[in-house]
Amino acid sequence: MKKLYLLIFMGVSLFFYAASHEEHMIDDCYNCYITKNNSVYFVDDASHPYKIEIADYISFTVLSQFYAKDKNNIYFFEDILENVDRDTFSALSGFYAKDDKYIYFGDKIFQNVDFDSFRALNIFYAKDKNSVYIYNKKIKSAAPESFHTLSGLYAKDANHVYFEGTIIDKADAPSFETLDFSYAKDKKNVYYLKTIIKNSDIKTFRVLNNGYAADKNSLYYDGQAVKGSDPDTFEVLDDNFVRDKNHIYMWGNIADDDYEIMNKK
Repeated sequence: MKKLYLLIFMGVSLFFYAASHEEHMIDDCYNCYITKNNSVYFVDDASHPYKIEIADYISFTVLSQFYAKDKNNIYFFEDILENVDRDTFSALSGFYAKDDKYIYFGDKIFQNVDFDSFRALNIFYAKDKNSVYIYNKKIKSAAPESFHTLSGLYAKDANHVYFEGTIIDKADAPSFETLDFSYAKDKKNVYYLKTIIKNSDIKTFRVLNNGYAADKNSLYYDGQAVKGSDPDTFEVLDDNFVRDKNHIYMWGNIADDDYEIMNKK
């Protein structure tokens, strides 16, 4: 269970898993199953492959990012999931699963949930008729009847907006919408993750590329204003560098000299 929480709180990359019986190079995935050379592996978030020695290659089937099965066992990561009903077991999302008797979070029975109404909303959130959950924890303030997910770790109900299960203070639920690269906005403010971007202009705010955004006032990187920048002349140079009429930037910092050094002919 320890490794499950390590993955969650390290901000797991949660959207890629390999289909069974596809040949993959180890570098092609992390936090996923691969089948290669008649063997089965689980590759962790450091791209370290753990061979599942007992797995049956022929019948091995990926159920979700972290669950799989073969003719003999159910697997969570590279470990056998004990005391489950293999015939009725199904994955609901990356961390959620069920059989004919229980709901599971990771390798543990999810206690105190309503079995019949329980459903996973995405890899992070789930709900039943009584409550809403982030991972395996109840969100006490959330209203299950109106709760729905947005992109990534954002969600909302009729009254509140949430990021990773925590209410975003001052966010307006009816008008709140997510943008790319973890930006969002409502009728009053622009947000990066769950923080209001101070002095941003809602009407002109736009998401650009690779964590950058702009409005009439500034260029932003990961929600922080890039001092001295000119948002109207933003231009992507390559995967690492962007520019405006004043400077070349890398990760939101001035990198004129770095760019010249790396691109010397």
